[in-house]
Parts: sequence; structure tokens; C-alpha cells
Amino acid sequence: MSGKDAVKNIIYGVAIGDAAGCPVQFFKRGDVKKLNITDMVGHGTYNKPVGTWTDDTSMTLALADSLADTMALGKDVDYADIMKRFEAWLFDNEYTTEKRAFDMGQTCSVAIFNFRKGIPAIECGGKRIDQNGNGSLMRISPIVFYLQKKFGPNLLENEAFVDAAFEVIQNVSSLTHAHPVAKLGCCIYCTFLLEVLNGRQKSDLREAVAKTIRNYILRKKEFTDAATYWERLFAPDFLESGEESIKSSGYVVDTLEAAICCFFNTENYRDCIIKGVNLGDDADTVCAVSGGLAGLYYGEFPDDWIEKLRGKEMLDRIAEKLDVALKA
Repeated sequence: MSGKDAVKNIIYGVAIGDAAGCPVQFFKRGDVKKLNITDMVGHGTYNKPVGTWTDDTSMTLALADSLADTMALGKDVDYADIMKRFEAWLFDNEYTTEKRAFDMGQTCSVAIFNFRKGIPAIECGGKRIDQNGNGSLMRISPIVFYLQKKFGPNLLENEAFVDAAFEVIQNVSSLTHAHPVAKLGCCIYCTFLLEVLNGRQKSDLREAVAKTIRNYILRKKEFTDAATYWERLFAPDFLESGEESIKSSGYVVDTLEAAICCFFNTENYRDCIIKGVNLGDDADTVCAVSGGLAGLYYGEFPDDWIEKLRGKEMLDRIAEKLDVALKA
């Protein structure tokens, strides 16, 4: 997979999944099942046209755009600049399909207001146990490209590089979500993406990620407690969990567990997303997270879904900017 394809596949993977899940966000699972959704549809929760994506994609694009501009200048990740892009989304309706921001989470909004008050960027995020929503997980994916450029494609083979890369991931999470559970969740998800970027096959992907995370916890004892929240994700029988045991709430652990189940229990992008849609609740984010991973892994999307997707010009422009910056 080329670098250009990888960038576009993650961004499109997030956006298409987000748009597919948007109409049934907050629907109870039983109510979604009655609708028998097998395609990308519109309206529903926010009464938006088919193909409309939410804050998940907007904030993903804001991060990608910041990374593209700072890397083009030969600079490291600029956390304040990322927050300025989040401000532009929340207050000026940038990175949206219709010049109107919507579906913003409370923890993200409070963090952005904190930044506007003058609090340093990586001190803005929520640090309480009850602030472990999925708002940093949903938009973290573009950071993997920066990390590969900075530390090299084999960074996961070097413990010092892993530690440095995870610190960056945690800082990007901390812009809005600074509790160790959310920060570790972002590290786990990004490790899945980094392994796929290096060509890891699904058959041993979860085992490889588990090894990296467990070794990291052994080195970083401060994450020992947070790691207990993620143990089920790597349990041998996790993928055989019945759907009734998989939650799709806005809690970061529930979201990533649901996304991983959707990805590993299907064989293509469409089926992965439809499975996530039919979980209901915070379906847009479950599908954005699983969609980023599935989009990167499969590299193919349903043509009819791409046709329906809104804001493709913006998606293409920012993906191209990031790709150019990566090659500079």
C-alpha cells in the first residue's frame, strides 16, 4: 500500500463510517435492528442528508491539516496549532460539510474552551475518570503518519521509539481527553494502525498489538491501573463474545471494543461498517474508529457509498496535503 493510498484510506475510512453511523446515533440497538439497515442511509438523528459526517471526521481533518502544515515547515507536531484547528471547527464551522458544526461532545467542547481561556494545549483535556469518552480516540488516526515519518516504519521494533511515539499519542489525546484510560486506548488503536501500515495480516494482528502494549505497561508502571480497563480486548476469547456483551456507548473502552469486534468479525469494509451501524448507540464513532482501521486494511470502499459521501473535495484536499508533507 502506498503512502498516498494509506492516508486517503484512513481519512475516507473514518468519514464513510462516520456518515453511515450518523443517522442512528443514540438509537437503542433493538430499534436499529427493526430498521434492517444494510446500506448507507440519511436523515435519522440529526435529519442530515445521506453521506453527512459528524464531529468525528471534522476533528480528524483538523488534526490531519495541522500535521500537514507543520510537517511541511519541517516542524514537529504543534499541539497549540491542533487546538487552534479545533477552535476553527467549533466556533467558525471549518472542516464541516455544510458550514455548520454539530454533534460536539461535552469533554471536547470544554477542552477547546479551556484553550481559548489560555490554558496550555496539552493541559486542556479532561482528567477525571468520568471524562473517558471516545472524543480523542475518534480523531487520533492521522498521527500514525507523523510517527512513521519521525521514527521510521519499524518504530514498533524499538522500545525507545515506542515510548516516544506513545508520548506523542498521549499528548494528542490530552488535548481533549487526558485520563490514562483514554490515553492508553489511543495508543492501542494507533498500534493496530501502525501494524497494518507495516503489512501485518489480520490473523496475527491482535497478538502483535497485545505484545507491544503489554511490554509498554511493564516499562511504564504509571499505566498499570489503566491497563486493567483494556484487558478484555486482548483476552483469548474476546472475539467470540456475543453481541449482547459488546456495548457501543460513548465510553472509550466500549467504543474500541465494539470497533475491534466489527473489524475482526467481518471480511470487508462494507460488512464491518454495517455491523457497527446495527449496534446503535454511539454508532457514528464506532463506525469511524472501525472504519479507519478497515479502510486502511482493505483499501477498498463501496463505490455507491463514495458517491453518496459529502465533502469529498475537502477530504481529498487534506489527504493530498498530508501525503505531500510526508514525502517532503
